[in-house]
Amino acid sequence: MDEKLHFVLLPFMAQGHTIPMVDIAKVLAQRSGITVTLLLTPSNHARVKPIIDRSSQLGMDILVQELIFSAEEAGLPAGCENLDALPSTSLMGNFFTAVYSLRPQIETLLRKMHPKPCCLVADMCFTFMAEVSQELGIPRIYFHGMSCFTFLCAHQILTSKILDTVSDEFEYFDVPGMPHKVSFTESQVKGMAAPKNKGWMEFNDKLIVNEDAAYGVIFNTFEDLEHIYIREYEKVRHKRIWSLGPVSMFNREPADKVIRGKTSSVDVDQCLKWLDSWEPNTVVYACLGTISNLTAGQMLELGLGLEASGRPFIWSIGSSGDGHNESKELLQKLMVQDGFEERVGTAGRRGLMIWGWAPQVLILSHRAVGGFLTHCGWNSSMEGISAGLPMVTWPLIADQFYNEKLVVDVWKIGVRVGAKRTMEFGKEEEIGVQVRKDEVRRAVEKLMDGGDEEGEARRKRAKELANKAKEAVEGGGSSYVNIGKFIEDIRNLATMKNQL
Repeated sequence: MDEKLHFVLLPFMAQGHTIPMVDIAKVLAQRSGITVTLLLTPSNHARVKPIIDRSSQLGMDILVQELIFSAEEAGLPAGCENLDALPSTSLMGNFFTAVYSLRPQIETLLRKMHPKPCCLVADMCFTFMAEVSQELGIPRIYFHGMSCFTFLCAHQILTSKILDTVSDEFEYFDVPGMPHKVSFTESQVKGMAAPKNKGWMEFNDKLIVNEDAAYGVIFNTFEDLEHIYIREYEKVRHKRIWSLGPVSMFNREPADKVIRGKTSSVDVDQCLKWLDSWEPNTVVYACLGTISNLTAGQMLELGLGLEASGRPFIWSIGSSGDGHNESKELLQKLMVQDGFEERVGTAGRRGLMIWGWAPQVLILSHRAVGGFLTHCGWNSSMEGISAGLPMVTWPLIADQFYNEKLVVDVWKIGVRVGAKRTMEFGKEEEIGVQVRKDEVRRAVEKLMDGGDEEGEARRKRAKELANKAKEAVEGGGSSYVNIGKFIEDIRNLATMKNQL
């Protein structure tokens, strides 16, 4: 084929979904003879525009087509185009209504595109894309923004109906059909397997149909990390799988790490200067994700625990968008009343607090950082692994308890902070404070104590995984090769179609 291959990518409007998809766009566009088009709403386009502009300067052919997001028509504030901008989690249904209303626009854009798309990579949350791709005759790839382990566990839990035998939400059960013993409580898995929730089951049924109709599945993972789960998932779902990660590691230059996601809320030079003032492996970086729904009281306990640990720390607070301003304001008020910010940030200089978006990959890769307190979102987990860091795990929602299981029990590079219950949207105040400051302090101290044999072994394993991640994305590595295989598969499909 003389004509360029044209890949169209449709990221879901949440940072944990968009960031790896934009990384994948760059990974594809770095290969010769490929054009990539991203379908983005205006505000989400604005977030990643610096990345697109820089990629274009480096010779990558990445285009953007904007989608009009009908926020107000769906009962959302004007300009609310990302999950992290929701003023309340009760509006989640409205947000998905606006997402589903994008279908006619997407169909029209795809029909008009030239050259015609040879492949559509769509996030799992766009459940209508199975029908769209079939109608237009465009091969569709299903993007899973979570671990393969998570989807294998959820599949086995749902198909076995094991939760029908569990009487208490805090009772542990073994997941059937796994390649090794894996145990959870019902509370921990309900973010990905909630058969008692009718709305969730209807959505999950759509996800399964959507995946069934896809040509294949992309995971942001790598063979050395999840080989056993990738092979098992291929068997139970009968799907082609390409593991292309860690996609964050394809951002090799500091400039790429700074702009990844969206513009930083902190002066990057000042942040690096602060980090430079500390010895290697002494700083703790704490961030609980873009849609953390912890109460202000619980967040203060986290801050007090970091302070009590005696370690220098960077705390990315409220790294979400405008949707959590009320909670941020309450947290700031509590900090002033307690004197925390003055003790730690102003007078003590031992803590750097970032109110907004932090350049996480850049921070994690700094020599001074020796530990990562994380919510175990898959992107953060992969970024922590890529940086060779042991982790304190504090799962909140969705797939995060599954990822904690990998980090602590399978890879043995983490320490649990003690969270036992999924932070269900709308029930935050009812759940309240799960983890006290002393539990945070103990977990951080255990993670950062380099003198103890267990801690040294944990840190050594983390470094070994980082080396394997680096090998995966370098020339000849498993992910590098899989990217080539994926492109060649799509090229062959396009050639066959043209010959018909």
